[in-house]
Amino acid sequence: MVSDQVGAFVPSEFCDLVLATERQVRADTGDESLDHAGMAERLMAIFEADASIPTEAGTITARLIFEVLHWEDEFRAMAGMPRSVRPSPPGGPRG
Repeated sequence: MVSDQVGAFVPSEFCDLVLATERQVRADTGDESLDHAGMAERLMAIFEADASIPTEAGTITARLIFEVLHWEDEFRAMAGMPRSVRPSPPGGPRG
């Protein structure tokens, strides 16, 4: 589903990494309603600090993370477990 939205193959392992790291950030900050643009920027910074994640080639961007977060919302809504996050600023993440 994410792959269709971004027009490229997005490995499930990457989606798992985004979701797990997102849960950890929300738990660490206590901000369960952090908007997706802000979350995408935080996750991008975490991923850039990890040499094992290929962010330097532009394969992983804040925009891609933002799309995965939106996909998660769609999935949760279909599963009857919607969540509430603050709206992101217009234009989405900066990176």
